[in-house]
Amino acid sequence: MGKLFAPMNKVEASLDSLEASWADFLYGVRTGRRRIRAEGRSGGMRSRGLATVRRELDYHRARFDAGNHYAAWLALLYCVEENVPVPYWLGNAILTINMTVQREPNSLHDLFGMSKSLPANGKRARKSRNDVQWQGKLWSTAAWLIADAGRAGSKMDIDEAVRKARESLVGFPYEQTKATEMFNAQARIESEHNAAIHGRKKHRLK
Repeated sequence: MGKLFAPMNKVEASLDSLEASWADFLYGVRTGRRRIRAEGRSGGMRSRGLATVRRELDYHRARFDAGNHYAAWLALLYCVEENVPVPYWLGNAILTINMTVQREPNSLHDLFGMSKSLPANGKRARKSRNDVQWQGKLWSTAAWLIADAGRAGSKMDIDEAVRKARESLVGFPYEQTKATEMFNAQARIESEHNAAIHGRKKHRLK
């Protein structure tokens, strides 16, 4: 779990006795070998550089500033996954949410902006979660089929890739037209996200 490429220095060793995650973060900054020694997690070494991590967090911040509060939750998860300190903008957002909850009864589900895409109650609750999960699976499967065809020197269009993905995903509940819409929606998200974190262009906010 995150094999050492160089010994920890005195500061890292001192922090390690207090909290391993603090030592791991400083060790990664010093050596360029980012690691996470967390129980129950796979992949102790992190391949993304901190510049890429910063662009990812900037992406979430831009969406949060545009009114998408779900971006704060995603940014918080990302900080935990990458073992990086919470940016001040995100810390302020969490503190504001905490003050709101303490001031009057509120749902964290609502305050983190999950009500639209992942409603907690009602008829849409289960359907929305199924849609989100199937959309991701469909996109990754169809995108792999398109890429695999390209590696073999041929070309596969989206409709064919979606059709084959639908056939391969056991229990996939959507017809071709809806599935194609789901693929295109996820493809836009992936394209904007990848462009943003790789610094190729400004992402579209929504």
